[in-house]
Formats: sequence, C-alpha cells, structure tokens
Amino acid sequence: MQIGYTKSGETLEELAARTYAFEGKESATALRAAGQALRDANPFLRKLSEVPEGTAVLVPPLEKTTPAADTEQPAETAVALVVARLREAADQAIELLGGELKTEVADTRSTLETLAATDTRKLVRGDDALLAIHDATHDAAKERLDAADTLGDYRKQVSKQIDQDLKELLAALRLSGA
Repeated sequence: MQIGYTKSGETLEELAARTYAFEGKESATALRAAGQALRDANPFLRKLSEVPEGTAVLVPPLEKTTPAADTEQPAETAVALVVARLREAADQAIELLGGELKTEVADTRSTLETLAATDTRKLVRGDDALLAIHDATHDAAKERLDAADTLGDYRKQVSKQIDQDLKELLAALRLSGA
C-alpha cells in the first residue's frame, strides 16, 4: 500500500489519476474504479471538498495499475512526519529563546536609559554611595547586554546545527529503508 496526498479542488477521479499509473490509457471506467478504491480505503474522501489539501490518503493495490510516482511508501511518510515534528519542536524552542532574549535586551536597555536620564544623574551626583550603586548597576547592565548578544549568537549556531542534524537524520533514515 502506498500513501498519496490530496490537492485543493481536485475531484476523486483526478486524485485517482495522480496516485495510480494505469496500464495503457486510463479509461473513465478505470478512473471511477480507482476512485472507488480510494474512497473505500479512505472513507473521509466521501466529502472530498471538505478534506484539507495535503491530507494523506491510503492508495490500495488495484489490478492493472501500479502506484504512481506521486505516491510514497508508508515508512517514508512516517520518517518525514517524525522529522517534521522534530523540526517544529526545535523551531518552537529556538523561537521561545529568541523571545526571551528580546525581552532581556529590552529590559536591560530600559535600565540603561533610566541610569542615563538627567534626573538619575542629578540624584546620584554628590552622593558617593549612590554613585557607586549607579556605576555598579550600569556595569551589570552592560554585562547583561553582552551576555544576551553572546547567547543570541549561540542561538543562531544551535539553530543551524539542529537544521543540519535533522537533514542528516532524514538522509540516514531514508538510506536505512525506514
């Protein structure tokens, strides 16, 4: 059994013509029979117009046909699905970290703006203890910005490495026949 995918606005016969390779020229009768086989294997195709594009459909064996090039083995579909889910999870983690970094940078810049404000400078002028706290806070904020930049660079490296690792995993799984 093979796996095919629906396309938007296509009829059952068009799906059959795409998922089966007929011996010789396919007839209207052969296309109807192939469509019926698809519908029997995939009852949700009875309302094909409601099926989202890209939905996987089972393509059962049918006499005087072979699976079309537009289909794939279930194992290939499973591998692609697993890799796609891993990629989605990795992308979500990278995006979450990116959001946290943006918040960290925004908060730190706000701190630096407050420290640089005229009113703040007037307040600490002439008070050595407040000036020491101000300067220490300023230095710590600068260190936070540097750390956020470093983490942002590392995030980009990790993202690239995850992408490469997933490509290698997909290639390895395909070579193993999984």
